[in-house]
Amino acid sequence: MEANTLVEQFTPLGPGQIFAPGMGGGSSYGPLAYSEKTGLLYVAAIDQPFNSGRGPKGYFSAYDPTTGELIWRQIFEGYAQAGPVVTDGGLVFVGAGSNIAGYFYAFDAETGEEYWKYNTGSGIFASPAVYAIDGQEYVTVASGGGSRGRRGGDLILTFALPQKN
Repeated sequence: MEANTLVEQFTPLGPGQIFAPGMGGGSSYGPLAYSEKTGLLYVAAIDQPFNSGRGPKGYFSAYDPTTGELIWRQIFEGYAQAGPVVTDGGLVFVGAGSNIAGYFYAFDAETGEEYWKYNTGSGIFASPAVYAIDGQEYVTVASGGGSRGRRGGDLILTFALPQKN
């Protein structure tokens, strides 16, 4: 085992590497998002080694899909398995949650700087949706449900996005 290395799940396996699946241990990820404006691929993933003695960590990362280079990364305590959504206005949204808390985040899609976060009171395990009504953009996300660290009730939350200048 010492000759093997762990790799992110979406990296093709090579000689001397092992695959560590989820389901009580390993790494897993949800749906991905891509921005034509930034040229980046956004991935929310869980790192939960089996019997590691620690809780899960969530990683939200932006990669250059042509090179595989990690451009930026945010680390959460708890799960980050909901797929992200990226907006034309340069924000990328993702939810996270555990038995500690559930948060809905907005990050700058290019730099990864945290723009905003909202405590939902329960985990987010679904991808958000972005839409416009009469020129105003909104993002909607479901919070709660599932069995991983569920706290509070089930909610559907909608937020108006900042107007473009």
